[in-house]
Amino acid sequence: MVFLNTDEVPAVETRVGHLVCNETEAILVQQLICALLRAGVPGYLVGVISPYRHQLKLITRLFQQVSAIACEDIEINTVDKYQGRDKSCIVVSLARSNANSNVGDLLRDWRRVNVAITRAKRKLVLIGSLKTLKSSLLFHELLDLLQERDWIQVLPQDAQRLFSFITCASQQPSQRQ
Repeated sequence: MVFLNTDEVPAVETRVGHLVCNETEAILVQQLICALLRAGVPGYLVGVISPYRHQLKLITRLFQQVSAIACEDIEINTVDKYQGRDKSCIVVSLARSNANSNVGDLLRDWRRVNVAITRAKRKLVLIGSLKTLKSSLLFHELLDLLQERDWIQVLPQDAQRLFSFITCASQQPSQRQ
């Protein structure tokens, strides 16, 4: 398990009415998934979760811009749709990052958070703002544990610009087993 802290990037959430998304964080998710695919992880073993539908639409749109057969196998869904399902590698886009440290109602729901962090069989990657999420008692305890184990990585400023993938595809075609 690893938590990728976006506070230095910065990756600030935006709102369209009641819809929450974080474009910079979506780019980071896309880069991470592309790196996994290029490293040889088959797309069908990878899942992306976010409690925010608008964030998932943004991530899906970014993947549609990258031509790769392996990307078609990646499952991108809300926390609720992942209930009772799992994948070898799960990337969770938490999306919330704001000056008020407001995590919103969805990330205060311990059942949703529980589902999100228990879907990974082998590797769980959480992406979000440490400062914002620590304001929630639920995340505060989890993040304290991750800090104790040195499982938090601070992403550098402009991390979303460090890598650019024309294609996510690895050298080998995706094969389901």
